[in-house]
Amino acid sequence: MKRKTNRSSQQTLKDLIQQVEWKEVAEELALCFPEKQQNLSDYEQVFHTLNDLDPIPSGAQIVIASFGTEPDSGESYYVYGKRNPHDGGSTLSFTPWANWLGMGVSTAASLIISKVRKVALCLYDICYYGFSELSIQEEQRAFQEEFGL
Repeated sequence: MKRKTNRSSQQTLKDLIQQVEWKEVAEELALCFPEKQQNLSDYEQVFHTLNDLDPIPSGAQIVIASFGTEPDSGESYYVYGKRNPHDGGSTLSFTPWANWLGMGVSTAASLIISKVRKVALCLYDICYYGFSELSIQEEQRAFQEEFGL
């Protein structure tokens, strides 16, 4: 089943980051991922780094969808990349940060969330394997070696 995405007023991740304040994003991260509160200073550093980076324009897009509501933790989201409407999507966790910034951000049909939440969810996914591009590249190499890729 194809998921429709909301492309109206689609902006790049860089556009969204420039429209929000760190304090708002920190509050949203703490709300969505309470177990990550001890890492807020790391997320803040990445947020400011992303704000300073130049985006690499991309035809791909970031899609944010919902798994639904969990009894203990509220709404659960997932973030993935799509190159075209027929693409099933794939993880962006190992994607260079400048590439993330050049992608448009959309939400699955019927999902309405704030700019701040979009940035917080993308930031969480960007940092899933580490808080620097070097540490993420090291994780990617380890993953590729482990699975013979």
